[in-house]
Amino acid sequence: MTMARILAASVAFWALLGTVAAAQLDMDHTGTLSNVRVSKLNLAFGASADLTFDLEYLVRISALMGAPIVNCGLRVRSLSGSVSVMLLDERRQIPITSENSDDVAVLYLGFVLHRFNIGLSHGWIRTLTVNCQPGVIAREDSQPFNVASNPGLDRFFCANAEVPAVDIRNELPDMMGPDWCSDHGGTFVSADVARELFRDGAMDDIGGWGGFSPRVTALGIGIAELVGNERQRLTELSREQDQADREADATARPDPSTTIARLAAERARVAQDEAANSEQPDEATTTPDPVSIIARMARARARAADLNTQEPVIEDIVAMISPALSAMTAPAVTFREEGPFEVVRESGRLPEIMERESGRRIGRLPLHHVLVQGRYLVRTARYDCEAGQIRIPGVDPESGQERTAFQYSCRQGFADFFLHFETDEDRDNDRATHFTLNIADGARQTFNPEPPPPCTGLRWLETARTEARSFRLDFNMDIEIDFGVIQLSEGHHAGSVLCLQRI
Repeated sequence: MTMARILAASVAFWALLGTVAAAQLDMDHTGTLSNVRVSKLNLAFGASADLTFDLEYLVRISALMGAPIVNCGLRVRSLSGSVSVMLLDERRQIPITSENSDDVAVLYLGFVLHRFNIGLSHGWIRTLTVNCQPGVIAREDSQPFNVASNPGLDRFFCANAEVPAVDIRNELPDMMGPDWCSDHGGTFVSADVARELFRDGAMDDIGGWGGFSPRVTALGIGIAELVGNERQRLTELSREQDQADREADATARPDPSTTIARLAAERARVAQDEAANSEQPDEATTTPDPVSIIARMARARARAADLNTQEPVIEDIVAMISPALSAMTAPAVTFREEGPFEVVRESGRLPEIMERESGRRIGRLPLHHVLVQGRYLVRTARYDCEAGQIRIPGVDPESGQERTAFQYSCRQGFADFFLHFETDEDRDNDRATHFTLNIADGARQTFNPEPPPPCTGLRWLETARTEARSFRLDFNMDIEIDFGVIQLSEGHHAGSVLCLQRI
């Protein structure tokens, strides 16, 4: 066979394939999958969740030069349910309602089309499944976004896979990886079988009886915002209760006669102690006794008050002697040990927190959080200046309870705390070099810029500029470098990205 004949046969073959594929792959379908019920275990903070939502979907399948092209748009509506998490040393249920459902981030949603009993010229396929990459998942009335994908003829149909049913509550993984077909017990059909399925109209019916039905196979969520807001609410309630208790205690005044008698007895006991201690070695050569320090401080306070003021409370005495006690008990140098947890990242999975010693996975790394000192989860966010301090809480990864707080002085305003990446490649691979803390507590200017004219593109409009002090922090939250005063710009983008004009 001459080269011209081979070339002509090849062109004819691909032309035929493109024509067949284009004829059989030209469909779109919209619908709603109602009352999707999902259970999630091993979430961040040791939490679990039971969720219910409606899923609106748009599926478009077409052909380009003989190759199948798939595009899907997904929108989650009416998310409800509850999250179970340890907060303030108690297992608590946080209800998810229309008021706080936006605090639950939908990070990933696995979506497939699934069909039973497909006949071929040489037999039957028990089930047939088509995967549709989700893209950006919309919430409520927002718009989804996706880019069409080309899985290839030999990876388009997955045969004999087992996928979750639609009428029961399923415990689903976070993501569908590249081996999703084998992960569900199936195998991809060959390109030849795929062509036969297209020619026989296998994709003609989506959503109908006996045709392909939509299924949810994975769901990745973030609950850091929900848990953080609930923790803040509980903390504020606790503070209000503590304040009420302190105000109630303040109204209870001690009886002056009882106070005088107690102080007189204390003076007599101290005199006996001093007589007994006079036979001991010189005080300068011995370690001070905290009890004697407390006694001396009580005597000094009683003499200063001349027994005419309110009885000293133990908190006052402890506050007065705490520097002395700290000097006696604190070691000269404190070394920071490696913490018990680390973050592990695996292909096709969300980052997880693992216990170093046992290798036990305790949950997903919450969105916008980092693990500090191997012990605490810290949120990268904006923090307000309160009582002269920027206070960044550090919570226990397992219980979600606040265990420490990193504090930095401020005069007013706020602080932005975020990870710093040297290059775009570092950002893509999650390789941060340090933290940046910008404390905006200086002079502030505000602006009222005019919006850009129509059809001039997207522009940054500066609405405020604030003097700030910028610091570089290491991964232990210690200040490494003071960069001095910088200018922080605030604003937003405005204008049009795409603009159609009549000519």
